[in-house]
Amino acid sequence: MSVRAGALMHVLALALMAATCDAAAETPATGDRAALVALYHAAGGGNWTHNINWLSDWPLGRWHGVDTDQSGQVRSLSLAGNRLRGEIPPELGRLSSLEYLRLNDNQLTGEIPSEFGDLANLQYLRLNDNQLTGEIPSEFGDLANLQHLELSRNRLRGEIPSSLGRLFKIEKLKFDNNQLTGSIPPRLGRPSMLRELDFSDNQLSGSIPSTLGRLARLEELRLNDNQLTGEIPPELGALSNLTFLSLRENQLGSSLPPELGRLSNLRELWLAGTNNLTGCIPEMLSDVPRSDAPELGLQICGVGDPAVASPVDNDVLIALYHTSDGSTGCVPEVFGGLAPSDIAKHMLLVCGAPVPRPASPIDKAALIELYHATDGANWRANHHWVSDAPLGRWYGVFTNAAGQVTELRLDNNLLSGEIPPELGRLANLQRLDLRSNQLRGPIQSELGRLDNLQRLDLRWNHLSGAIPPELGRLSNLQELELSDNRLQGAIPPELGSLANLRRLILYSNRLSGEIPHELGRLTNLRTLIVYENLLSGKIPPELGRLASLQTLDLTSNRLSGPIPPELGNLANLRWLRLGNNQLSGAIPSALGRLASLQTLDLTSNRLSGLIPPELGNLANLTWLSLNDNQLSGAIPSALGHLASLSLLWLHNNQLSGEIPPELGDLANLDYLWLSDGNRFTGCIPAGLPTANSDTEELGLPFCGPPKS
Repeated sequence: MSVRAGALMHVLALALMAATCDAAAETPATGDRAALVALYHAAGGGNWTHNINWLSDWPLGRWHGVDTDQSGQVRSLSLAGNRLRGEIPPELGRLSSLEYLRLNDNQLTGEIPSEFGDLANLQYLRLNDNQLTGEIPSEFGDLANLQHLELSRNRLRGEIPSSLGRLFKIEKLKFDNNQLTGSIPPRLGRPSMLRELDFSDNQLSGSIPSTLGRLARLEELRLNDNQLTGEIPPELGALSNLTFLSLRENQLGSSLPPELGRLSNLRELWLAGTNNLTGCIPEMLSDVPRSDAPELGLQICGVGDPAVASPVDNDVLIALYHTSDGSTGCVPEVFGGLAPSDIAKHMLLVCGAPVPRPASPIDKAALIELYHATDGANWRANHHWVSDAPLGRWYGVFTNAAGQVTELRLDNNLLSGEIPPELGRLANLQRLDLRSNQLRGPIQSELGRLDNLQRLDLRWNHLSGAIPPELGRLSNLQELELSDNRLQGAIPPELGSLANLRRLILYSNRLSGEIPHELGRLTNLRTLIVYENLLSGKIPPELGRLASLQTLDLTSNRLSGPIPPELGNLANLRWLRLGNNQLSGAIPSALGRLASLQTLDLTSNRLSGLIPPELGNLANLTWLSLNDNQLSGAIPSALGHLASLSLLWLHNNQLSGEIPPELGDLANLDYLWLSDGNRFTGCIPAGLPTANSDTEELGLPFCGPPKS
């Protein structure tokens, strides 16, 4: 080879290497690296609590808080409570595979980038507990896969975008404790999956939209501490799953709608404060366990005329009480105008009410430990704590006739710090509710000594560490809710010993390992929700033994293998959600036996084979999403029998053949997606919807007039 030829080959080799490097530089994973580097510099990465491997040559999946998919693209970015300070860079909007973004509990400032609207795969976004300003981007309405949006406790202004009504997968929407103004958009009554809506502590005005009564799955509605006016919509009485309703501290008027008496699952009701409600209290609401309805001064509907309070000043009543014999003195029942808050404030008794027993020394010591360990002086409410008042008068404490603590309810009360192990000494405790606080550290194993405990609710805190296996000793436990924390490790198989358990809710943590097959022994379990964790392995077929189960949600984990056909034995199952995993194989035809099923979500897995025609037997089904899999063959005409179906997502599969004309008979179908990867032939059946649909992208003519 000549020198000239050799030189030419060398130049060509260098050019090829440069081209290869340029191609590598343009890969999505490299673009993700650039976005993360921008975040590091914009948010003071050098001062983060944890920044292991950031800006290094390690794969992105080794950087602290970063989780990647098989191609190396960022799937999850979790930097909550990591001392981020500065503005969120718009480059994060380029993380095209991002599903989970947690930047909450930091010191971020500035506006939320509108580029977040480009994160088409985003399912979970938490920016709460920062110092963000500006408006909520209307582009959030483009996030079709978003399930959880939390912007609480910032300094956001402006109106709530009506575009959020397009978030058909949204389950949790929390904007509380901001400075939002304007009215609540009526379009927010459209997201049928919504379970929690919290707009409390803002400056919202106008009326409560009656369309919120369409949110059939809503469990918690918080609109308190705003400037809302008008009447309480009677349509809210249709929210049969509602457990928490707070409308207090607004400017609502008119009478209480009797339809609210239909809310049979309601556990907490808050209506008083600055509202001016009239009429009477529906009798069913008088039985709500935790309520301020007595402060309204209204009679119970149908019980008779309200007692007329003498217009005596409260101070006169208090003076009257304290001049009487301290052992027997009481406020006569005729003075019904004395507000319950004043009765509690001044440690008064109403004549005929039971006299509180002396406090249990052990119980009192345990509560005092809790007070000091969780910054009790700065709680939102701490009436009578660390005083000589009977324990039953301490805020959030309920006692039995012997003065022993049976319930401790301090939810949403600004508790911070760690849970003290001394709570394990409350031998008669039946309910422990510390949710929605700022608790950190581990769940103490000593709680496993609470033999009488029936409800344990620690969700929505910053708890870390493993779930103590000792909780498996709580033989009377009916509800265990630990969601939205930072718990790690495996789900203890010991939980399978909780024979009375009805609700097991562990979603949005960092739990790993396999789902214990021992959970199949929980014959009374009605709800099992563990979505948004790092669980792996196969779905245990033993879950098919849970005869009482109504909700099974394993979404957004790393589960693999086939869907067990044993799940078809769950005759009472209403919601089955297994999306965003790595499940493979065929959809079991046995799922067609789930006569009570309302939602079947198998989105974003690796499922293959045909769609079972047996799914057409699910007469109560309203939501069927099988999109983003590898399903093939034709759409079964039997799906046209699903008369209640409102949403059908089959896009991004390998389906073919003609679209069955029977689908045009689905009178309740509002949302239809069929394109992206499928290869249909023929024409589009008459009657299929065009709004909220991608039928125009199929490139096929209509067989007849489309549904308007």
